[in-house]
Amino acid sequence: MNPIVAKVAVSTIKESRHLRIQPFNQYRRRFNLRPFTSFTELTGDEEMARELEEMYGDIDALEFYPGLLLEKTRSGAIFGESMVEMGAPFSLKGLLGNPICSPEYWKPSTFGGKTGFDIVNTASLEKLVCLNCKRCPYVAFHVPPPDLDHQKDARKPSSEL
Repeated sequence: MNPIVAKVAVSTIKESRHLRIQPFNQYRRRFNLRPFTSFTELTGDEEMARELEEMYGDIDALEFYPGLLLEKTRSGAIFGESMVEMGAPFSLKGLLGNPICSPEYWKPSTFGGKTGFDIVNTASLEKLVCLNCKRCPYVAFHVPPPDLDHQKDARKPSSEL
């Protein structure tokens, strides 16, 4: 592991302990995800599961940050279920709430000139993912229909963020 990455991981775990962050499975429960029952189920790797068992003793003692990073990825995906379900909605809300998305900032000078502005204007979710991953997985994004407010039904789950 890169020494800088290791330093960040160690400091994140120390800070999480200081802040008394709840264990990984508690967050899974809070986000309506089924808690893992074993380290093997979490990682899909017997050797890693044995090491985690030695360190933590019980899957319900696993810390949040290591859980996020060690969770096996879904088939054809780059992140585990927890990272996507817990992180994606908040990431998107942060993006959409950023002032750079407002008309006052949406001009070439904000992006370093015409070249930068052209890059931003031709960007796509697929390009963002594929330019930052070793392989290019299937990338999709769902936008609710414009008349969603008129279709609200308390019995149906919302696709709104």
